[in-house]
Amino acid sequence: APYLQRAGSDRMTVRWRSAGKGTGVVCFGTSPEDMTAVARERGPGWPKFVARKDIETWDTVEAAEHQVHLTDLDPHTTYYYAIGSDLSGGAADSRIEIRSADRVAIPQDKYYAFTTFPEPRTKLADPVRVWAIGDSGWGDHKAGRVRDAFMNFTGGDWDLTLGLGDLAYLRGKDWEYQ
Repeated sequence: APYLQRAGSDRMTVRWRSAGKGTGVVCFGTSPEDMTAVARERGPGWPKFVARKDIETWDTVEAAEHQVHLTDLDPHTTYYYAIGSDLSGGAADSRIEIRSADRVAIPQDKYYAFTTFPEPRTKLADPVRVWAIGDSGWGDHKAGRVRDAFMNFTGGDWDLTLGLGDLAYLRGKDWEYQ
């Protein structure tokens, strides 16, 4: 699943991992029916191709880490997005794996959403709800109870999650975060 970084009132960075090769692509818009804007992965070193352990089989598999910057967004606006890969190597007539050139409905379980921050120094009608977690243990029943209590308290609706550290205990390896 993708995760978000470098959020602002006019920007967002979308990160995710995929199997195999290809350049990361994000289709986005202000409604699920209108994700017509396209941003592509650019910049030195992206995508990053790495060998990772599959956490289910423990086989070593090729993976690509993607980072796509969305810019010139409107403040305090909800955007919907879908992620995918361009396997064409940048050809002008390339088609994106997640959409065709025609309008295609993307199933709800295949797109995500975020809301940009408001303009700096804007007074908000509602408070910002933050879940800050750290030293979350081994993912045992105690951690599950904390998660369940938070979900019950918020109804599953909050604005920001912060990971504060001590989230992988043994060696800080990638598989410990999964």
